[in-house]
Amino acid sequence: MSVESRFKLNPNDQARTNETQAKILNVSAILFAATGFEATSIRDIAKEAGVKHQIIAYHFGSKEDLWHTLLIYLAQEMRENTNLENIKFDEENPRESFKNALKDMISYYAHKPELIRIITHESFNASSRVNFIMKHIQGYFDMSSAFLSEAQKYNLLPDVPHQYLVPLFNGALTVRFINPLLQDVLSVDAHELEDIIENHTNALMAFLLKPA
Repeated sequence: MSVESRFKLNPNDQARTNETQAKILNVSAILFAATGFEATSIRDIAKEAGVKHQIIAYHFGSKEDLWHTLLIYLAQEMRENTNLENIKFDEENPRESFKNALKDMISYYAHKPELIRIITHESFNASSRVNFIMKHIQGYFDMSSAFLSEAQKYNLLPDVPHQYLVPLFNGALTVRFINPLLQDVLSVDAHELEDIIENHTNALMAFLLKPA
């Protein structure tokens, strides 16, 4: 996927403007995910994006404004790609429906880990930006809760209260991809990303679900 298609920008803008903004957002995602907000400068982003730092200010304003814009895009991308609100359980084989949904979610986090890495940085630093993050990912947690409720209706999951189940579920989905070094350490069973996704899915199925 090109950065232009990943970041859905204003179709009324000129193509060159969209390309520049998308490049800046893509580089920002990589750097904020790798080193955090405080350790990433506008000049770092400008250098990696191949633009003057004034161009970033022109399109996005301050570093904080750029971070906010990026977070909104990434949160929306997560909701669209995990697609929890549209998941339907097959009455005949709800376990397979659960597995397919689980694999899709894990695949998204494996291929696009920037958001969870940004969240991890901000959470560890207890920054004021955590409140902004929670505002924009709350919808995802609500959809997670609804998805898990459906799984419980089919007697797939234990009857654990959702204030515990939702964070445990999402933590289990993402833990392998929070840090690239951690991903390497945990990937003793496979090194190709698609194999890692498959193995992680199977492990979570065994860990989360009641016996068939």
